[in-house]
Amino acid sequence: MKGDFTRSTFDKRSHYSSVRWQQGRVHVDADWNEAMDILAHRGRTTRRDVIGLCGGPAGADVDGNPLAGFLIDVDAADGELHISPGRYYVDGVLVENDADVALLQQPDLPANTLADVLVPPGDELSSGTYLAFLDVWERHITALEDPAIREVALGGPDTATRTKVVWQVKLMAAGEDEAEIDCASDLALWQTVTAASTGRLAAQAEPLEGETAPCIVPAQAGYRGLENQLYRVEVHRVISEDEITIKWSRENGSVASAWLGQDTVNPNRLTVQSTGRDKVLGFAADDWVELTDDIRELRGQPGLLVQIQAIEGNVLIIKPGGSPVDIGDFPVNPKVRRWDMPSEVGEISVDLTLADNWIELENGVQVKFDAGIFHTGDYWLIPARTATRGIEWPKDDATPSQPLTLLPHGIHHHYCRLALLSFDGEGWSRLSDCRHLFPSLTEMVRFFHVGGDGCCVTVGKGGAFKRLDEAISTLLEQGERDICLCLLAGEHVTTNPSITLGLEDRDLHIAIHGCGMASRLTLNKPWLFKGVRSVTLRDMVIEPAFNVNNVGGAISFQHCSQVTVTGCTIRGCTPKGPLMSIADANQVRLRDNLLEASRSDSLETSQKLFNLAEVGILADLFSLPAPGEFREKATAAAKELAGASPAQRKQIRGQIQKALGNQALRRTMSGSEFRSMGKLLSTLAAKKVDPVNMLDLLLDIRRAAIKARPGLAVVLGETFPPQELPQVELGILDGDDLVSLESNEIAGVVSLYGLPASQNFLRKALTPEFLKTLQGQLAERRIVLNGLLGTLNIRGNQLVQITVAEQVLQALQDASSSDAAVQLPGLFGRCLLSDNVFEGGGNLIVDQHLTMNANDFKMAAAVQPSPVNVAAAPSALNAGIVIADTSIYTGNHAGRGNVVMRDISRASAKAANLEINIA
Repeated sequence: MKGDFTRSTFDKRSHYSSVRWQQGRVHVDADWNEAMDILAHRGRTTRRDVIGLCGGPAGADVDGNPLAGFLIDVDAADGELHISPGRYYVDGVLVENDADVALLQQPDLPANTLADVLVPPGDELSSGTYLAFLDVWERHITALEDPAIREVALGGPDTATRTKVVWQVKLMAAGEDEAEIDCASDLALWQTVTAASTGRLAAQAEPLEGETAPCIVPAQAGYRGLENQLYRVEVHRVISEDEITIKWSRENGSVASAWLGQDTVNPNRLTVQSTGRDKVLGFAADDWVELTDDIRELRGQPGLLVQIQAIEGNVLIIKPGGSPVDIGDFPVNPKVRRWDMPSEVGEISVDLTLADNWIELENGVQVKFDAGIFHTGDYWLIPARTATRGIEWPKDDATPSQPLTLLPHGIHHHYCRLALLSFDGEGWSRLSDCRHLFPSLTEMVRFFHVGGDGCCVTVGKGGAFKRLDEAISTLLEQGERDICLCLLAGEHVTTNPSITLGLEDRDLHIAIHGCGMASRLTLNKPWLFKGVRSVTLRDMVIEPAFNVNNVGGAISFQHCSQVTVTGCTIRGCTPKGPLMSIADANQVRLRDNLLEASRSDSLETSQKLFNLAEVGILADLFSLPAPGEFREKATAAAKELAGASPAQRKQIRGQIQKALGNQALRRTMSGSEFRSMGKLLSTLAAKKVDPVNMLDLLLDIRRAAIKARPGLAVVLGETFPPQELPQVELGILDGDDLVSLESNEIAGVVSLYGLPASQNFLRKALTPEFLKTLQGQLAERRIVLNGLLGTLNIRGNQLVQITVAEQVLQALQDASSSDAAVQLPGLFGRCLLSDNVFEGGGNLIVDQHLTMNANDFKMAAAVQPSPVNVAAAPSALNAGIVIADTSIYTGNHAGRGNVVMRDISRASAKAANLEINIA
């Protein structure tokens, strides 16, 4: 800060919390300024600790405007990059943008072309990926920069100055178009661009040479000036790693004036607003002055050093022979600033390779530099005092003590990544928003302490552990039995995170939390929790990297008393096993999850359709069953389709429409699949296609295909028939157990009591004759359904189908052919189905007591009626079969009149069911 200050006394190592004025004492500027610095340091440190390095407030104001600013996006009107209004915090510094502004029109970074915002500077931008980032620093503002600071009632003198937070959005090349990078990628150029200054300076008053008598002060010792001064040493230019140039001022660079004009005949005559208050604080012949303006200062560029030859009134006559001077090169607020180097020197060259490069400024004040990274504008302040004949500079504890080398006192830059952008040579597109948003404290439902000795141990890049396997094994080896892990945002891969405990070690509680869709966990092997007291999985994406062919599934919970899975997205290909299986648990809660279980043939119909339509890009896309690979390729396909010309999209639309006319293919499609294809045709017919909308549509087509040919999503309940368990486990089979599925979207089959029966077995087993016989035996109590597994509560879900294990049907067949009365244990005692949407048909439920309330049987995912003819009309759609001791049906709905639910119960009651025949 180039102000007329006595000194700058703030030092965070002093740990001062305030400044106290005393009555009757002299007031000096340094005390007031230190008080301001203490407050700023405390405020920014607190914000840095709470918010982190970068962050913006989530949510909107009362007018609906986002609170967080600095979203970098492409403006639809002009195709240029724009910066959104709002606020953001960078290293604890509050940064505010008052209005939407184009990248080339931002207030604190003068720019005419994209090259002006490119770091390091370049002539033009080539195609590729770019990182947009914030560069934040503080600029000293005087009445020269802002005349409104000056109080005109005082007749002209300036008073206090200001500091201003400057923000600049810049671009940096991050890689070629095909480079695989994200917001957190470790970029070598980023490290270079954001590297802080590491060059150091030491200062001293000229030391004594030899021994002198204690009462004699040598004439050449110490500081010899007649005035107290605040010396400023500043880097003018960085020539190379080994050489810099410096300039210095005994008045902290505060002697400056507005540059008003230039003589058109003699360009060496410069008119200034003032030549100074007096001889000490003014300009004089032989002084070196720097010509600069706001543009150079905001860009961090040095000004032009020239020497004064003479002064005539308010005209500075500079010496000819140097660089030509043109006020047109200083278009915004030009100014002249005095520096105090010797008249014959100008800027001083510093050879950083010299070990002892002491430089004499004047009057015994000396400085030297240590090699490191320097930037133009780095400065150090050196107070010199006549009372002590010395300077104020810290020293080490050696004997004799030596001056310490210090990092620059300023300027301090702070950086944050904002966005990843793609440039094709003509236009921009945003790849990723790199901002971090946080909710206000009053809007947070729960708090998670990550790191340290708190609740959660972080896993991932920058966390306490890099891998989940490592975290679990290490904590178990350390004897931890209450484990809380937080998966940080990013990709996570695990090979063997399974936990298997014996009965003596069951008292283990483990919770693994993620950051929602930002935490993505890939399983390379099945994930087993066995014998764990409680397990919680929350807010993450889990995808097996293998086809699930094992009975236990991708994720298996065995003999775990409490299992909670909330807010997770779990998807994978399940040819022979489930995504998730849960057996022998007292309390199970699955809530707000997305479960997507596909089969190897789930996408075959869509692939056949696009092959028939000769749309290769979509045919290739729907040959990929893996969800991760599909989404990656779908993004590219969406961009290609959106970028096609209207004529090309029209041709594709016609080819798909023709293929949909194939009746044989049409009969293999569900209603949802057909409707999603209709949306695709409508989108292709639009004049302009948004690639984001196209991607969502392709994902919808995939989801509809999976629901039409679903894989196995969840297996619930003890494996049937129940096995004899050790005495310690008998409590698991009491009637207080609760399995709750609430508000999930399940694109797959939910199977009770084990792996579901095959279609061939269902065709042979569920004949009308068998169902009639079974109903009679239930009515006569020759077959008794015994519910020992407690309550199954399925509420508010959107799911495809519920079915039961083959062993349950086999047990019912065996019981129906027996001459003796038979009890079937191991079933759910109460099954409560309410407010669900069933998208597929052919449901099969076996339990003791059933209550079915306000469910909607859409049947949109059903390809054709169930192979089991449960209705008199051959065209009827089979919603399902219920086998229970007692059942109640209230307020259920199908939306069409040919849907049948077959009730096989000893006793049942029905009321207010619409457009569904429960017989």
